[in-house]
Amino acid sequence: MIITVKDDLDLKKIAESGQCFRWTEETEGAYRIIAGGHVLRIREIGQADNRKQDAESMCYGQDSETHVFDLNCSKDEFLNFWEEYLDLKTDYSKIRNMVKKSEDPYLYNAVQLGKGIRILRQELFETLITFIISQRKNIPAIRASVEKLCKAAGTKKDGCYLFPEPAQLAALSEDEIAACGTGYRTKYIMKVAREIATGEVSLEAMSDLSDEDLLAELKKLYGVGVKVASCTALFAYHRMDFFPEDVWIKRVLENHYSGSFPKEKYAPWNGVMQQYLFFGQISEK
Repeated sequence: MIITVKDDLDLKKIAESGQCFRWTEETEGAYRIIAGGHVLRIREIGQADNRKQDAESMCYGQDSETHVFDLNCSKDEFLNFWEEYLDLKTDYSKIRNMVKKSEDPYLYNAVQLGKGIRILRQELFETLITFIISQRKNIPAIRASVEKLCKAAGTKKDGCYLFPEPAQLAALSEDEIAACGTGYRTKYIMKVAREIATGEVSLEAMSDLSDEDLLAELKKLYGVGVKVASCTALFAYHRMDFFPEDVWIKRVLENHYSGSFPKEKYAPWNGVMQQYLFFGQISEK
């Protein structure tokens, strides 16, 4: 099907933004996305093709810049999953317009560079485990570990391996998990997967908590500190005011904000600002 987005949706920038680890560029500009038990292939095709603007087409946003995408899924699958996953109902142009060049030139430049990034609505368990894996790893290493874990325990679909369900991951031995390159994180993954698989912990039940209580509950999980909990809150629970701080963000704060970001100014969208700042940093490498 075809979707038209008159707003932010840059596949390459999202894939490199550090929030997701199962976006693969198969050919230039064309991505395979594995998420929530689904496999999608999506590519930007540029200007609208009038021959394809039929009842299956969808349009989002009011911005002047138009992006047209071809997706290999049905309209039902798109509406039931991918529309929400890509957060297409949020107007990111309004969020970007909160940042004034005269007031914060550094963030303004980061926003211009990162235009096209959206905060994905990702699956709770997968996000938690992948960010546990992410500790002290770079993005390519995280992706490699996640793929090995999927092949070790995930269900095969459309030639790919889905992320394991809690019970599938909990059934692996310590050696099997460690063979996926998880290192010292192996024991964290094992314990968390088993607690969720047995029902001792319910990630879904945490959805009703306040931001403060959600962070506190996530931090109770073995091996989960404030950074992993904040990333899970932002990228899975879609709590858009969370502002995860890793080495990249801390560097920005030290160099440009005297150690503290003015969160009160950009609430409730600090998580979006964090993504712009993060993308700006990794783009400068």
